Amino acid sequence: MAALLKDDIDEACDIGAPGFVFLRGKYDLEKFDEPYGPLLNLTRELCVYASGKGNLKMIYEVFDYDIDKKSLIGPAEIAARYAVDIKHDFDNFGLLVDLSHLPLLREIPRECIGILKEYIVHAHVGNCVVFNPDLPGYGDLHSRLGFPG
Repeated sequence: MAALLKDDIDEACDIGAPGFVFLRGKYDLEKFDEPYGPLLNLTRELCVYASGKGNLKMIYEVFDYDIDKKSLIGPAEIAARYAVDIKHDFDNFGLLVDLSHLPLLREIPRECIGILKEYIVHAHVGNCVVFNPDLPGYGDLHSRLGFPG
């Protein structure tokens, strides 16, 4: 996995990208520590690698934990813990918060941003369908703003 991501980091540097966005892991509260330790190790390895390439930011995108992507780093409190664990040693790391993920996380912008503001380096404005799994576009499929549900 690390080798693949390092190849992608090389490509990002080649095209002059200011940041490299990634995510990893599946959320399971009962087994959270099993994938969390390896994610920390991977992130540290990527931050070291990227720092040798210049000013490339390593950016972890915060996703939902139980509806669509089911990412390990989802709720704001967990994302903050992760950011603290990494930012302690690396200043080339930050979080991406996507407005379309907040309803999937059952969070509101003020709450999420209040917790993560020190770690956010990029934001997306988007939409999601969360209230009815039978609707087209359910989950984080970037349905248009104003889409029902």
